[in-house]
Amino acid sequence: MKYITVVLLLGLVVGVISGIVLSAFVGLDISAISKEEAGNKALTYITTNILEPQGLSAELANVEEYGNDLYIVNLKIKDNNKTIQDAAIFITKSGESVILGRIVNITGEM
Repeated sequence: MKYITVVLLLGLVVGVISGIVLSAFVGLDISAISKEEAGNKALTYITTNILEPQGLSAELANVEEYGNDLYIVNLKIKDNNKTIQDAAIFITKSGESVILGRIVNITGEM
């Protein structure tokens, strides 16, 4: 049940936030925070606001640049220290907004 709740929450937020955040930051010159700071910021936000209320936790796997304006933060979602799901969280390089879920490039072949 917890797994389904996490998946549903991530999917719902993707649709709402993706368009707003991405369109707001296209072409803007913003000050970037470090990958490490971005990872810690995303981890803290997700853990505090989504996972802990459900009795879950997360561990930071890695952080990579994604395009010009985003980092992708890879997390391991855990229940009683057992990994139950891998999750990708996008955070703007300014560190001000997160996008939960997946961004799909629709210009290439599937």
